[in-house]
Amino acid sequence: MISICEVGPRDGLQNERVVLTPQQRATLVSRLARAGLRRIEAVSFVHPELVPAMAGAEEVLRLVATPEAVQLTGLVLNVRGYERLARTALREARFAFGASETFNQRNAGRSVDDAMRDAEEIVRRARAGGRRASVTVATAFGCPYEGRVRPARVIALAERIAALGVDELVLADTIGVAVPSQVRELMAAVAGLGPVPGLHLHNTRNTGYANVIAALEAGVEVIDASVGGAGGCPFAPGATGNVATEDVAYLLEREGVPTGIDLDELKETARWLGDALGHELDGRLHRTPPWWPSDEDEDAQGDDTAPAGTTPRAFTVHGDAAELYEIPNLPFVPAIRAPAGGDLVFVAGAAGSPWGEDTASDLRSEAHRAFRRMRHSLELAGATVADVVQATYHLTDIASDWPTVVEVMREHFGDHLPTSTAVEVARLVPAGLRIEVTVVAVVRADG
Repeated sequence: MISICEVGPRDGLQNERVVLTPQQRATLVSRLARAGLRRIEAVSFVHPELVPAMAGAEEVLRLVATPEAVQLTGLVLNVRGYERLARTALREARFAFGASETFNQRNAGRSVDDAMRDAEEIVRRARAGGRRASVTVATAFGCPYEGRVRPARVIALAERIAALGVDELVLADTIGVAVPSQVRELMAAVAGLGPVPGLHLHNTRNTGYANVIAALEAGVEVIDASVGGAGGCPFAPGATGNVATEDVAYLLEREGVPTGIDLDELKETARWLGDALGHELDGRLHRTPPWWPSDEDEDAQGDDTAPAGTTPRAFTVHGDAAELYEIPNLPFVPAIRAPAGGDLVFVAGAAGSPWGEDTASDLRSEAHRAFRRMRHSLELAGATVADVVQATYHLTDIASDWPTVVEVMREHFGDHLPTSTAVEVARLVPAGLRIEVTVVAVVRADG
């Protein structure tokens, strides 16, 4: 089983020209948790003069609100950094150093041997304090200053690290030069050493996602990735972003490896981060239209043919008949059918398991997802909202939560939602601990 460690709040931001505030960074962590990421490298305990984007790590952690199921981690480069981490509530420390001498001197001001002594001390303190310890060997596949790094050197360092009793051992392609054959060779050697084997990838030369597949084949259990593909190292000239979390998650899911990640929520977070940083991020998936492959719709032919296995639902819009096709087993699919009158008819659905007992909050989150899909569907159709002329909601919850959904809808459609909108609430039997929201709406659109 392979899992994703989200490094966007740390590696994704450390090389950016725009420095986010601690509140923005805490919001990013919370959004990533809401998207289903269960392990997030939230901060780095480095000197703020060296990496200004990582200043205020302690404040970020005070501002973050995530469920208990989410494991937050912090990066440290030396014992002083670990001492700062130990004064927080974090239960995991990630220590990193370079396999090459020049990079290690530029990045941490220490030799590789000095770094190994720090690793030994940090792992010892982490274990004594009941914390998980992870060690990353940077420039494991190539160095920006020394060029190729011999595999034998990396394996020797990995063996020394494993002997410390570390919980996880990660090899990093810091400047994005690795190819699948290298990944298979090195990761196969590391996978049998004892610690959980991980791989940190950058997509500088567009080989990152091929390397993800090679990592799967080599028995890697953890992939580091950054939302939107943000990232880069200030001490590695030419290093660009990490592999994008949403792109990796899509790849894994399509390969039959479940991730538990809500891709739509993650794509929205990538777009949000790009706006905050003032530029488009390198990832691809957050810039593409939604696509949900299924066995049911493979035989669908043309725009006028209903997908195989779908159930038509008829609506009347301003005297014109319109058909909406709901695809079974695909509750997240917004299905659009344009009637003769030009209005758009579509469905957006969302479902999820609440993190706690705050039903109204969970319902609000699911409703946001549904309306985001509606808005995105309109954008894909090249339409602008004129008004919502009819909306029908089926809520797997009590009718008293109806105002929550109306409030969320107003947040998305604003003044375009008239007070005279016809609304019907179907009272359904609560579905255990799952909250389901299915929104069917007819939207009059221009364009």
